[in-house]
Formats: sequence, C-alpha cells, structure tokens
Amino acid sequence: MTSSSWGKTGARTAHNYTQGAFSPNTSLIYHPIENHTAYFTWGRSIQQGMTAPAGSANVSQILNPYESEQYELGYKVKWRNLSLNIDGFRMTRPYAYVDTTTNVYGMYGTQRNWGFEFQMAGHIRHDLSVLGGVTWLNAKVGSTGDLTTSHKEIVGVPPVQSNILIDYTLPFSKQSLANGLAINGSVRYTGTRAANNLNTTYAPQFVTANIGIRYPFKMANKPWVARFTVNNIMNEHYWASVYPSSINGAAGGTNSAYAGLPRTYQFTLECTL
Repeated sequence: MTSSSWGKTGARTAHNYTQGAFSPNTSLIYHPIENHTAYFTWGRSIQQGMTAPAGSANVSQILNPYESEQYELGYKVKWRNLSLNIDGFRMTRPYAYVDTTTNVYGMYGTQRNWGFEFQMAGHIRHDLSVLGGVTWLNAKVGSTGDLTTSHKEIVGVPPVQSNILIDYTLPFSKQSLANGLAINGSVRYTGTRAANNLNTTYAPQFVTANIGIRYPFKMANKPWVARFTVNNIMNEHYWASVYPSSINGAAGGTNSAYAGLPRTYQFTLECTL
C-alpha cells in the first residue's frame, strides 16, 4: 500500500509505503444436527493511515495502514419457517493521537467493542411474519493521551438497542376485494448514549413505534402495492443521532446531535413492471 501527499507547489510533502498489507477473512462452520449451525468468523481489514497534524513533531507524516480485527462466535437455528441467531463478537481498531511527552503523532490507542446480539426473522404462521433483534454493546476507547477522556464510552453508541417488526395479513378470501390487505407495526428502543468524550453528559433513552397498512392489487394487468404508514405514532421527542467531531477521544472535540422526526404520515404507491 502506497500513500503520498503533495503541497500547493506540486512538491511531495509526505510518502508512506507498506509492503504486504494483508486483509484476510475466514469462517469455520459446523452443522451438529439438521437446521442447526455453529460458526466462528475471524477477519481483519485495513485502511489508509492518518496524516500527522500541524503542531506535531512529525507534521505531515503519513502513518502506516490501520488494521482492524473482528472475532464472532454464533449459533443459528432454523425452526419451521423461523430463523433464530445468537452470537457474541469482539472488534478492535487502532487510532492515532499526539503523544503529550514527545509531541509525536502515532498510533497509540485502541478502540475495543464487544457484545452480544440476538436476531429472528421469518414466519410464525403463514399470515404472520416477524423481523427483529436486540444488541448489547460495550464500546470504549483505550488511552487517548488525556486522562479525562481515556477509557470512556464511545459517543453516540447505546449499550442496548432493539427493534421488532410484525406483519399480519388479514384473513380475507381470495375472491374478496380486500384479499392481501395487511397491517404491520414496529417498535424501536435505543438506550442512553454518551453525548461527549468526557462522558459527563448523555442523550436519554427513547422508544418509537410505527404502524401501517399494505394493500396489493392489480390495475391494467400490472401488480401494484399501496402503503400507508404512521411513523412515531406517540410523537416522541428524541435525539436520532449523537456524534463527536473526533472519534479518537479528543478532549477539545465538539459534539453534534440531530433531533428525530416527529409524528409523520407516509403514503406510497408502487408498480412492479
């Protein structure tokens, strides 16, 4: 992997060459019995290294590529028309900052994420389907070069979040004009999230719910689907997104947040040619 940068005059200001950057991904899969699967996955990814900022002793130096790593261990079950999956995972990624002693910009820190998740998808009955899951995540930075932000929660990442969607096709006969009419509803939960790198303020947890109907029909020998949905039916006020200007735990970083949409109504009409 080769990285270079040039100044306004056309002269090259920095260069980095790394030989043999390797990004593997592999899985071991075992079927103990029919419709049961155990698996283990390991992978590593690379991305271009950052450039040392102004004010650092090695200003404009391009660092070696970052190498992120992930492990995942899981188990899947297919029960009738329903798929269930549970897994645990651990992910790490390096990050750079300026060492306060040497004033050298380098890859000194490591972010570590680990957690568990459960998912389900499929048909409970021929007319009732479900899609949903829950995730528990512990995401923290390591050393950041500043005691006030080291080993703190990642901004905007909730420890717990879950959602579930249920779709039910109403029992009308095939001869009925209402044949195929379905109703659906979903609920989403997002837990409390750190709102700054110091972890001194947090965005509160929230729950939103949506409800809708779906009606398939034919017109001009073409299949059509009409959908009407009410999103955020409780008109919940919440922060949809919270994120920092620095994901490396900088003490002086600023933070931003986006408000979630209030109750909204949506109608769509779709034709499949």
